[in-house]
Amino acid sequence: MASLNTLAQTFLPRSLYQRLAASDISRRLARGSFWSLVNALVMKSATLVQAIVLARLLGISGFGEWGILLSTIAMVGVFASFGLGITTTKHVAQWHKDEPERLSRLLGLLQLAAFTMGLIICLVLWLASRPVAEHLLTAPHLSGAMVFVGIIVLLNAISSVYVAIINGLERFRDSAVIHAFTTLSGVILTIVLAHFFGVMGAIVGLAITSLLNAGAFAIWAIVLLRRRNIPLYAQNPLAEWRGIRDFALPTAIAGAIVMVAMWAAQLMLVRQPGGFDEMGAYQAANQWRTVIVFLPTQLLAAYLPVLSSLLGGDQAHSQRLQQRTLLLVTGITLGISAPIILAAPWLMALYGSEFVIFWPILVLVALIPMFDIAHVVFQKTAIAHGYAWTLLLSNLALVAAVAVGIFWLIPAYLGVGLALTLLLGYASRVMAEYFIYRFKALQVVSTSPQNAA
Repeated sequence: MASLNTLAQTFLPRSLYQRLAASDISRRLARGSFWSLVNALVMKSATLVQAIVLARLLGISGFGEWGILLSTIAMVGVFASFGLGITTTKHVAQWHKDEPERLSRLLGLLQLAAFTMGLIICLVLWLASRPVAEHLLTAPHLSGAMVFVGIIVLLNAISSVYVAIINGLERFRDSAVIHAFTTLSGVILTIVLAHFFGVMGAIVGLAITSLLNAGAFAIWAIVLLRRRNIPLYAQNPLAEWRGIRDFALPTAIAGAIVMVAMWAAQLMLVRQPGGFDEMGAYQAANQWRTVIVFLPTQLLAAYLPVLSSLLGGDQAHSQRLQQRTLLLVTGITLGISAPIILAAPWLMALYGSEFVIFWPILVLVALIPMFDIAHVVFQKTAIAHGYAWTLLLSNLALVAAVAVGIFWLIPAYLGVGLALTLLLGYASRVMAEYFIYRFKALQVVSTSPQNAA
């Protein structure tokens, strides 16, 4: 890490560098955030360029079809990944030094679960590809693409466990290098195939990218575990089923509730007259939402493993970390959102002249990340402290707001209505999570040894 230390000494204010160097926790957070930032910068830049090129190649309606396919991958992917990635990160960080045998059993169970769930979803999508394309999407020509959606979901479910192993070991530099290679290769391939074969070519390119990703991360995760003498499998993996029950299951259910609601909202949009055009405009605007959140999200990359490693220690120190993290990432998100809102018409013009009139969608979408990034902090805090089941309550608040949008805002205002729906939903969820967090924090204070004395 000498080169990273040199960069920090060169570019950071002396007082900030000394503060980071004096604290092991700060160094770990800074190291993870730096490499995650590099990773995100490469990935988001590449995918943004890909989106702009695809929008011009496919046109606004074809880009809308691409958007609903991506939304379908995200929705069914929650069922396939089953919260296994974030569960893996937490337990690898917490157990890899002191309980390697127990970790091996859990990893065996998580890998089996990822493959099983991914395969089930893949087969279901393969069997249901034609009726889904014809009757739900009202786009029969997308039935072949739905088959590849299933393949992508299977590969992503498998790779999620291996990515999480590497992150749990705090090897964020390794993750950045692998992601850079697979992302850049995949973007080039996807654009080339889209040029010759349209939407179908683009989805095939994405499937090949997922295959590269799964293979590269699996190989490197196995190497890192072997260096630590941690077997990838151990006898009696079902003994660690509580890891599924207490972390993966609530995370999966909470995520599934949200993604189904989001997919239903987008499905309602594409079923409206001119819906794929509106979906294409929303998909273009949503690219800038990912640009806004990429820096704050990467700053949070080390938050879960570091917070998990502090469990059982000073609770006051843990709470200060949570509160400062929340203030930092929400403030940064607001600062990034503002110029994108002001430049909305010009940014939409990058995708083609037919996108420009939809700039109000981008204005609304750019407000969502402030609530989304606060949710990430509350979610990771809940998982680290073991009250992940409470996420169901907050996500139900989001679903209630989305239901209002499905039956009123989207039919009335189309793409703008979808953006309003999501903004209302994310705001409702984070308000619920804030009150849950405050309640749990009060419980911790009331049961602390100092108060008990």
